[in-house]
Amino acid sequence: MKGPTKLFTIGLTLIIMGCSSLKNESNSEKKLVAEKLKVLLDSLTSNEKFSGTILLAEKGNVLFEKAYGMADRNRNILNKIDTKFNIASLGKIITKIAILILQERGQIDLKATIDTYTEVFPNEIGSTVTIQHLIFHRSGWSHYWNNDYFNANMHNLKSIDDYMVFIKDIPLEFKPGSQERYSNTGYEVLGHIIEKASGMSYHDFVQQNILDKANMSNTGAFERDGHISNVAIGYYEEANNGQLMANTRIIPVKGTAAGGSYSTVNDFLKLENALFNGKLLNEKGLKLLFSQSAELSGELPSGIFGVAGGARGASTNWVKDFGTSYSIFVFSNFDMGTARPISEAILEYTKRLSSNHGL
Repeated sequence: MKGPTKLFTIGLTLIIMGCSSLKNESNSEKKLVAEKLKVLLDSLTSNEKFSGTILLAEKGNVLFEKAYGMADRNRNILNKIDTKFNIASLGKIITKIAILILQERGQIDLKATIDTYTEVFPNEIGSTVTIQHLIFHRSGWSHYWNNDYFNANMHNLKSIDDYMVFIKDIPLEFKPGSQERYSNTGYEVLGHIIEKASGMSYHDFVQQNILDKANMSNTGAFERDGHISNVAIGYYEEANNGQLMANTRIIPVKGTAAGGSYSTVNDFLKLENALFNGKLLNEKGLKLLFSQSAELSGELPSGIFGVAGGARGASTNWVKDFGTSYSIFVFSNFDMGTARPISEAILEYTKRLSSNHGL
């Protein structure tokens, strides 16, 4: 997708330059924003450069939302605004929220080592890796894709415990806390810690303490043998020949704490609103959630917070600009990396609007 993405970004930049001049408009500004944004984004679907849903909110209220492209190319089914998408690693933010809920309840200490909650790991790991290390990808683990047990048994991994069978034996690649390396392994371990600390399955805890409270009725974990209605099929380009392939055979048997869930852009706006309305976390927890520093300063960022997910046939972005009160949600069922240039372009557009209007 490198070629299309580059052209895609150039096209967005040119469109934004043409759509950002609203200085002389004073009435119905929100309607104007939506109309201008529609012009910007409609141009992206003409050459199948994007397929998915986009939502722009201001202070928790929808300013613009629209669906683009196909949810199922074989059956000619269009994406709708309530279509469910594979959110890939964007689901890690839900795992982080779950950890912070348990921290507020006194059931988890972020600075405690993982052997406080589980005896699964050898002492040299359990006594050195902390919950904080896991949250910020500083545990010493990275990925488990090349693990022999995982590759031999991936189609039978249906629970967090199934993952712990082999993760417990994966050695650390560096001293915990000494560096940062993105870690799916670490987030699977967080799922295990959530189960041990709460006495519930990871999925049940998330459902009862996050999804239900935020009224996220279109969010859950993929199950290969289950039926999920109104879900987009992911598509990716085959590396060898560029052929467009469906990702239905490569999604996990069941989603995990590290990824493999589905959601909608409106459900993620509900999540954001629930967070800022105090339904999920207190003020301290909220500050910890949006901290992007392992130092846990406990302050909300003054600039931009962004989280993303990406896999073959899945690309998702959630961007919150604390300076302008805009929030951007982009979910795509196209190749990984598709959502980022769109969210960046919309972010640039909203900054121009904010500087011109003070919106």
